[in-house]
Formats: sequence, C-alpha cells, structure tokens
Amino acid sequence: MNSVATSDASAAAPADDTASIQKQDDQQQQMTSTEQQEIDEDLQEASEVFNSLFSTRRPKDGWAGLSSGLKSIGKGTAAGVASLVAQPIAGAHENGVRGFFGGLATGVASAVALPVTGVCVGAYQMTRGVANSVEAMNSSKQGMMWDNEKREWIHYYLEKDKEEVEKREAELKSGGGKTASGGDLAAADINEKKVKDREYYDLMGVSTNATAGEIKKAYYKEARKCHPDKCQDDPE
Repeated sequence: MNSVATSDASAAAPADDTASIQKQDDQQQQMTSTEQQEIDEDLQEASEVFNSLFSTRRPKDGWAGLSSGLKSIGKGTAAGVASLVAQPIAGAHENGVRGFFGGLATGVASAVALPVTGVCVGAYQMTRGVANSVEAMNSSKQGMMWDNEKREWIHYYLEKDKEEVEKREAELKSGGGKTASGGDLAAADINEKKVKDREYYDLMGVSTNATAGEIKKAYYKEARKCHPDKCQDDPE
C-alpha cells in the first residue's frame, strides 16, 4: 500500500515541476513583453523630442541648409541650458538634496549632449544643402518648382492643375454637394479651422482647411479668370 502511495507521489512530482516551470516561463515572457513595450514607448518619446528640436528635412539648397543647420545648433544649445537649470530644480522638488544632485548630473549630461547633437545635425543639414545646390540651380533653370511638402523639385503644369480643378468641380456637382471623400460640404464648413482673417480664402473660394496645393490651384484658377486677355472689356 505504501509503495503504491509512493509511486503516485513520484508520478505527481514531475507534473508539478512542469507546471511550475511553465508558470515561470509565462511570467518571464510577460515581463519581457512589458519591458519591450516600455522600451518602445521610451524610444517613441525620444524620437518625438528629437524631431521637435532638430530638423532633418531635406534642404532646398545651400541657404536652406545653412538656415536649418543654424536653427538646430541654436535649439540644441538652448535646450541644453534649459535642462541644466530645470533638472536640478525638478530633482530637488521630488527627492530633496539627493534629487538635486541627481538632477544636476542629468542636467550636466544634457547640457553637453544636446548642443553636441545640435552641432552634428546642423553640420549634416549644411552639407546636404551644399550638395543640393547644384540640383537646385539646374532645376530652377528648367522651370521646375520646389515642393515644400514633398521636399523635391517638380514640374508644375498649370493646364494639368486646371483640368484637375475642373474634374473636382464636376465630381462635387454630380455628387450633390458631397466632397471627394463622401463628406457633406456643409459639415466640412462647420469643421473648418479658425483663422484670424479668411478674406483671401473666400476670394479664392477655398476652405480654411485647404492644403497648400489646393490653395495654389485655386489661385491659378482665379488668375486665369482675371487675366487681361480674358477680361479685355473690364477696366479693372
């Protein structure tokens, strides 16, 4: 009888060990997942801070690269000084003297790292600007225009934009006052962003939410209407 009980206990032990190991693995996997999520969040936050301080957008030419580079250097220096002052104060507020010295160490590190980063990004932007100067001169001679949104040189065709505007107008008319995305024009007007003066938006017949491309198209459309060759009998 005792031997049977001993046998049952021996058989149950490996099962308990397996369950314990599985539980530990699950806990370890959960901790790893949580840690990875925290790392991803920290990286995302660091990326947002970097992008808010330094611009790495493609510069149009040498002057644009110089301007972008100087801005990055200035922002890096200012952020470093601000961190040097703010970190010890914040640390002292949270943990007293110990927090003050901890914040001071962090502030000193930031005061060194941020300006150095600004200088590196600035030099990078200036170099890119100089490298893009030749392309800028050649593209300008070819009558191309710089697209600030796409950050590239493009050929702008007024007739093509005119066709797109006319096509859009036809879609709006055939859709019974619906926008291209299916929304109601009245609802679009309600959701317009507020601006200090919408006179020029009204003159061109565009929403305050219009993109730079839409505003440009509306401008050229109105320019064609008001061109002297189109309005020879109009003294104005």
